[in-house]
Amino acid sequence: MDDEDLAPSPAEPPGPAAAPDLSVLLIGLLKGVLYREADERQWSSLLQLQARVREYVAVLALELVLDEAEGYAFLRGRPEPADDDPAPRLPRLVARRPLSYPVSLLLALLRKKLAEFDAGAPP
Repeated sequence: MDDEDLAPSPAEPPGPAAAPDLSVLLIGLLKGVLYREADERQWSSLLQLQARVREYVAVLALELVLDEAEGYAFLRGRPEPADDDPAPRLPRLVARRPLSYPVSLLLALLRKKLAEFDAGAPP
């Protein structure tokens, strides 16, 4: 054995090797919610690449919502600037669609039941 074989290999800087993980992670987040239980590997990648994900999605006027305690993450559109704000308005990535009255009523009732359940449940 040579001395070169025993020498520790230099640490590779994070760069292009992390790009595939970042791409897979971003595609998953753009498709929907990422749950810790559903994919532990992607969840750990998200925790490691969190700053890069935030920078990347900020260009698209999105923000990363990450709840480590509950184990979920998703992307949300940033609030639109006020009318007197000189910043340009960007087009929405996802169009808003109004809900019908029956669907709105159902959601309101479900939300009320959930709040009642949470209030009555022991800690």
